[in-house]
Amino acid sequence: MNAQHTVFESSACWLREKEVFEMKPAPCNLQPVTFNMQQATCTKQTLNPMRKLIVLMNVTLDGFMAGPDCELDWHFERWGPEMAESLSEELGKADTILLGRVTYNAMAAYWPMKLNCLDISREDIAFADMMNNHWKVVFSKTLHETQWNNSRIVKGDLASEILKMKRDHGKDMILFGSGKLVTALIQEDLVDEYRLWIHPILLGRGKPFFNAIDNRQELRLIERKSFSSGVVVLKYSRQTHQINSTMTKTNFKNIDEYIATFPEEIQEVLQDVRTTIHKAAPEAEEAISYQMPTFKLNGNLVHFAAWKNHIGFYPTPSGTKEFQKEIAKYAFAKGSIQFPLNEPMPLALITKIVKFRVKESQRKVPVRPGHPGGRSR
Repeated sequence: MNAQHTVFESSACWLREKEVFEMKPAPCNLQPVTFNMQQATCTKQTLNPMRKLIVLMNVTLDGFMAGPDCELDWHFERWGPEMAESLSEELGKADTILLGRVTYNAMAAYWPMKLNCLDISREDIAFADMMNNHWKVVFSKTLHETQWNNSRIVKGDLASEILKMKRDHGKDMILFGSGKLVTALIQEDLVDEYRLWIHPILLGRGKPFFNAIDNRQELRLIERKSFSSGVVVLKYSRQTHQINSTMTKTNFKNIDEYIATFPEEIQEVLQDVRTTIHKAAPEAEEAISYQMPTFKLNGNLVHFAAWKNHIGFYPTPSGTKEFQKEIAKYAFAKGSIQFPLNEPMPLALITKIVKFRVKESQRKVPVRPGHPGGRSR
């Protein structure tokens, strides 16, 4: 029996599965294999504010991740070397594992021992090494201490914490098992990809993977892969992929909340842009519109936002048309300009554009009849 497939299962089934593996311990004569993990290094040239949150799960054809009593036998016989290799590749592309409390406790008691004296393949040892050395984030309001290396506990608001993590440096994040956590993330529209390992079996009843989901979400099939066992892996992403993870169900109350979700170096850039706009339009009011920082003066004046490799600045179509020569060096379209993060922000140009928009906004203010300067009918 291969150890790797157990990482998929729901938290309620982990303790039972752990017993299965401990039934026949065998002496281990293998030398440990160290998995070479490359530490992510990010600069403004390579910074990716959007780390994907990926859910991986074994499910039956009728949508269950376990039987009614947490039975997992339906996929034991189908697991083989080709599936194990594929799962290792998936885990190697991530550096963070998200878990609920029950799943975390079971894994923390299980995976550290896999590098010692169990008769498993060298590939499985490498996989266990990744499980032990990847960052683990456990979401729990009752857990007070960790018992697994590279672990931390998150007790705060789920949506806010996930958004912050998406802005952090590093590879993607993978969620194994933890059915309740998956449901909460889906409800908040925070899952970027689903990688479902569909097994050719109908259970009829059991623990459903999609449970109590009340909001419709459009998905796009991005990859499919089949194995000789009949298992098919389907990978889905959001129908409209947003590089800026603020474009989710979560609403920011103000610009401070928006900026706080970014790494410090990006926060500094956003604050510089914010201050520049404020100085050029002191009478404008700050707001969040389209989930982006916005300044309003007789309507929307300008928007700005941080993206993968640039700061997006949105001065409306008239703003880009008026300054076509000045913005020619940047990527721009009707109403939007991209200022690269690996270059100094053109604050003087932003000032000029904002002042133009202020004058334009003031000219468009309707004059009420009877108002000074207006005409009464």
